[in-house]
Amino acid sequence: MQPLSQQHARRLAYRIVAYQVAVTGVIGALFFLLAGSRAGLSGILGGAINVIGCYAQVRIAFAPGNARDPKGAARGFYLGEVTKFAVIVALFALAIKWYPVKLLPMILAFAATLMVFMAALVLTPHDERQG
Repeated sequence: MQPLSQQHARRLAYRIVAYQVAVTGVIGALFFLLAGSRAGLSGILGGAINVIGCYAQVRIAFAPGNARDPKGAARGFYLGEVTKFAVIVALFALAIKWYPVKLLPMILAFAATLMVFMAALVLTPHDERQG
């Protein structure tokens, strides 16, 4: 199996973030319809927290200067992962402090957006993974 080109990997990463946005909208709408506006907004916040963290990770990991050598690529991915973690923790803290969230919808939406990433790894066609 051949490795992905950087351009193809970047496109795939942004596509995953887009799918996470879609899942966040669907879950937020379902919570809104089934449990009310506060639950719906809590679901949207939970999904958005992961989406924002993943977007920050992709932006840093695939920054133009990181592809020059393997060390730069690894550094970009590590920095992206640390940034993602920090952004997620900070956004959870802010959401819980400033908005009376319902924790169950928030956590379920967050978990659902995590599943999008895992599903993308399994569902990406083999020939697409080869670049």
